[in-house]
Amino acid sequence: MEHQVRNVVHSEHCRIREPAYQPEEYNREISREDIDRALSKMNQNASPGPDAILPIMLSKAKNAVVPYLHTLFNQCWNVGKLPSVWKKDDRIYLPKPGKPDYHVEKAYRPLSLNSVVGKSFESTATFRYVWFLHTEHQVNAYTFAYVRGSSTTHALLYVINAIKKDFQDNRSTALI
Repeated sequence: MEHQVRNVVHSEHCRIREPAYQPEEYNREISREDIDRALSKMNQNASPGPDAILPIMLSKAKNAVVPYLHTLFNQCWNVGKLPSVWKKDDRIYLPKPGKPDYHVEKAYRPLSLNSVVGKSFESTATFRYVWFLHTEHQVNAYTFAYVRGSSTTHALLYVINAIKKDFQDNRSTALI
């Protein structure tokens, strides 16, 4: 099938870009080190989700728990499905300070408490996705959101410098 697709594309005088990464690299087994990194980054004082597992429990029992998480995370990654308990949340509502009437829903801020195990899997997967995007150079040079070492300040400085340069070059600048 791939050969047929290549022939059709080449017949249209197009070029197929070969990926720089190897699919095996991206889909490699989630390592115990990956899981350990996710558990280490977790806020130890976070509240548990519906599964009632505290982050400190995973942290203190890391040596005993990681082998089981290793098997579970790899099964989830390979099959592409998550346990249903990871998709549920316990929701609490915190009153917003200074509201005149606490009988209306807008006077409260919802807070979702998710599975700590599910969040650690999410952290592991996110690390892999970000690695992939950077390896494949899929992150635009002008992307400031969700990029380590970037901030709103960087974005504003970029805009200010572009405006200054255009002003010096006697050009107009438009912002959308």
